Amino acid sequence: MDRGQRVTAVIIVIIIHAVLIWAAFSIPKEEL
Repeated sequence: MDRGQRVTAVIIVIIIHAVLIWAAFSIPKEEL
């Protein structure tokens, strides 16, 4: 795995975590 693929993988992981956190905060707690 070269540096480019590693950076891409890290960016993808960060984006996924950001989306999950945003979704957790955007969903009204009453629906849970």
